[in-house]
Amino acid sequence: MKQFIAEHNRKDVIRQFDNERKFPKFLWEDRGWRVQFELSPVKEDAVSRRQEGARNVGAIHYGGGFIDLDQRIAKAINRKQRYGTIDKPLILVLNVIKDSIFCDDEMMKSALFGRSSITVELLEDGTHRTTPSRNGDGAWIKPQVGVINKRISGIWLVKGLTAFSLHETPSKVWMHPKANINVPPSKFNTPSMVFDEESMQMVQVNPEK
Repeated sequence: MKQFIAEHNRKDVIRQFDNERKFPKFLWEDRGWRVQFELSPVKEDAVSRRQEGARNVGAIHYGGGFIDLDQRIAKAINRKQRYGTIDKPLILVLNVIKDSIFCDDEMMKSALFGRSSITVELLEDGTHRTTPSRNGDGAWIKPQVGVINKRISGIWLVKGLTAFSLHETPSKVWMHPKANINVPPSKFNTPSMVFDEESMQMVQVNPEK
């Protein structure tokens, strides 16, 4: 991290933000932890007050907290019940801005199918067997009910879309496995996640070039 900060001076950081509307970022990963740091330039009026040799770029600390992004995504999808019954495909566009760094495939699976869990079964010989599963409490499945929100053909996920990032914002379409009206992945020019009957998993289908 120190080396990353040392490689950027205040003018370069400001220039990058003026040109790309984003600050330099540093991603630290270790044993499942993913922490992203974003450099921020010191304010102009504060530069003159700093000691010679002091850093003119750094990072702002906002404190820690719990990430409940999967639950927020599920609630946002469930609120779209007001559309009623329709006779055309319904694709919901979901733009995740806050905590978008955490919105990976695993987070979306938790939002749509429920959080992952492990069932431990004790066997007669004293050993045990573990089976991975999901709680079934997401936006597409509900306990004691089964598959829900079938009127939604898919979720078009966009991460961090702003007026300054239209040209570079990644997106992916998550197709509902049991939708009332299916839409072929070939209709989209972005990767799609579809349910594979053989593996019983959501798999990625890339657009044809």
